[in-house]
Amino acid sequence: MPQPCCGGGRIYERTADGTEHEWGEVTVWQPPARLAYLWYLGRDRADATEVEIRFLARGTGATRVEIEHRGWARTRRPPGRGGTGTRRTGRPCYRISSRQSLKAS
Repeated sequence: MPQPCCGGGRIYERTADGTEHEWGEVTVWQPPARLAYLWYLGRDRADATEVEIRFLARGTGATRVEIEHRGWARTRRPPGRGGTGTRRTGRPCYRISSRQSLKAS
C-alpha cells in the first residue's frame, strides 16, 4: 500500500469576511493518481467519513475517476439525513459524467 505523501493538509472554506470553516483533512496526496481525505463538514472530526478519489489512465487522452465515500456506520448522522449524497432510500444519488478527459499536470 502506498504511503501518504503530504497528508495532513486542511480542507476549508474562507468566506468574504475571512471566517474559516473546516471541511476536512487530507490524508493521502499522491499526484497524479490518488487523493484521500477525512470529510467532517458540519460535524465533529470524530464523526468524519473517508473519501478516496483515484485517477486511472485509460489509454491515450482518457482517465477513469473512481470516488469512494465510506465510514457512514460510525457517524452520528446516518446517510439520507441532510447533505450526505443519498436519497431517503439510502441509495447514492450523485451522478458524475463527463466527456472531457482529465489530464495530470
